[in-house]
Amino acid sequence: TALRNLSARVGFSGASAPPLTILTGHDDNGDLVFNDRPAGVGRNSARTVSVYNSSANFGYSFTLGKKTVTSGGGVQITGGPAGLTVNPTGMQTTPRYRLNVSVNINNLLNRPVYSGFSGNLTSPFFLKPTQATGVRRITFNTNVSF
Repeated sequence: TALRNLSARVGFSGASAPPLTILTGHDDNGDLVFNDRPAGVGRNSARTVSVYNSSANFGYSFTLGKKTVTSGGGVQITGGPAGLTVNPTGMQTTPRYRLNVSVNINNLLNRPVYSGFSGNLTSPFFLKPTQATGVRRITFNTNVSF
């Protein structure tokens, strides 16, 4: 809240590319399990793509209505060369109503998150994503507190 009643937040997050195991798509060793890898290819030896996301949130608060005064019921008396000074303590003024308006933006840079990669050599989708998520989403929010 560098400016009065205004709040702002910008965030970035990321993750490295997840591993992927390359499979032949055939039962090469005759064990009736179709998870055989090509010769010389290790488990989790391929990588897909890295993922990152960005977001932002901006909000502003408006004060509405007459201010109310709440008192703690005390008095502070201080003395000095000029005489005594009497100050009430615990006095706080707060607005009667507060209107908060905000906008939240997910995936600020509008970069999709790809997933569902196939490591099967016989698949037409070999090393290609089959799913894209994380499209940009903008939401506006308002609330009133009293």
